[in-house]
Amino acid sequence: MLFPKKITLKITLTGTPINRVLLVPDSISLIELYAMITFLFEWDKMRNHAFRFKREGKWVELTSKTTLAQLRLLPGEEMGLVYDYPAGKCLEHTIEVLSLQDLPKPLKDYVPTCTSAEYASPGEDMRGLQSLKANWTEFSGKPAPELWLIDDSLNFFWKYTR
Repeated sequence: MLFPKKITLKITLTGTPINRVLLVPDSISLIELYAMITFLFEWDKMRNHAFRFKREGKWVELTSKTTLAQLRLLPGEEMGLVYDYPAGKCLEHTIEVLSLQDLPKPLKDYVPTCTSAEYASPGEDMRGLQSLKANWTEFSGKPAPELWLIDDSLNFFWKYTR
């Protein structure tokens, strides 16, 4: 029997020192991770995007519902998140697995946490919360909450998307 894991991810805007360290359960889906990255980097809105992951020289097929547990990530592995912009410009995040640990409490009681952030976001298209409000149903599949509470634990994602 596999026990739920807590994964420490370092998410870096590729080519810059801008990064965030995030602790998430391995049950998180890629669309939930994408929404958290959108918030943590204060991007303006949800964009066309794709996750890329290569293991042993072969590309792994991913969908928005793929969970980190399904990927069986290992410390030191990396995946990419690429955003396409209408003008042909692309931004990419490098997502590095720093560690895997057993969850110290039941999954239902766990909340993702941003443990550190280096440097501000680059300033383009930054409206963080407005973006989330406008695109909530798209990534959560649920109606937007009436009350928006935001704290460092990212509790609002967990409360309203689970």
